[in-house]
Amino acid sequence: MPNYNHLNHAGNFADAVKHSLLCILVQALQRDSTALHCYDSHAGSGLYPLGQQSNGEYRYGIGRLWSATDYPSALTPYFQLINTLNPTALQHYPGSPLLLHQLMRPTDHLYLNDRAPACRQQLNGQFAAAGQVMIDGDDAYTWLQRITPAPAVRQLLFIDPPCTRGTEYIQLVDTLERIGINDTLSLAIWYPLPIDTHWQRFLQRDRQYRQLRFHWLQNASYGGFNGCGMLFINPPRGFRRHYQGPLQWLSRSLSPDKVQMD
Repeated sequence: MPNYNHLNHAGNFADAVKHSLLCILVQALQRDSTALHCYDSHAGSGLYPLGQQSNGEYRYGIGRLWSATDYPSALTPYFQLINTLNPTALQHYPGSPLLLHQLMRPTDHLYLNDRAPACRQQLNGQFAAAGQVMIDGDDAYTWLQRITPAPAVRQLLFIDPPCTRGTEYIQLVDTLERIGINDTLSLAIWYPLPIDTHWQRFLQRDRQYRQLRFHWLQNASYGGFNGCGMLFINPPRGFRRHYQGPLQWLSRSLSPDKVQMD
């Protein structure tokens, strides 16, 4: 895959789908009154000026959704954030840090990590007054392995790698094997299609924990990929019921070639 610049892909179909499902997942986890700690391993800069996008990919993602009024209620926080940032015209797209922060309750905490100094500088500016937010700048996979289980809270790891290096999936799989997954820890992992062979072997292994997976196949190639998938490990029970309707709505609105749910 070519060198990845998320600005050029911000708000495209992949962002619209993964951020919508992330929004639904967090709300499903929050049905439990226990505090939720969210960890975003590849946080990015948090906010993207769409006018600086060189290829206009957002037009086929959030550009098709922005004016919608019939979206499912589970996506209300996502659209509230989009509309707050764009009161008159679609000019900015929020990354996962802003979306996760939008969803935080007073007892919840958000941990953001990005290795790029420019991204951390922007994140520090955006969350300077936010007491619930911690920002780090470590290697993503080293950072994830330092997260310690906290039985008294629910934890969500959101892993959204750029997948620009040949070793990316090897590191990802190695990290997942080292993380101590338990009943209080859930993971949401985004990945591009076509699938890397190393990642494919991991997906085909015996499942020790509850898993849900879907693939979204688009009719054109964007940045070297023509679709995306998400893997949910240890999601809250009933999560499929919460996301099926919104996923069908997204499918009607964005017109992919195929949506496969496992």
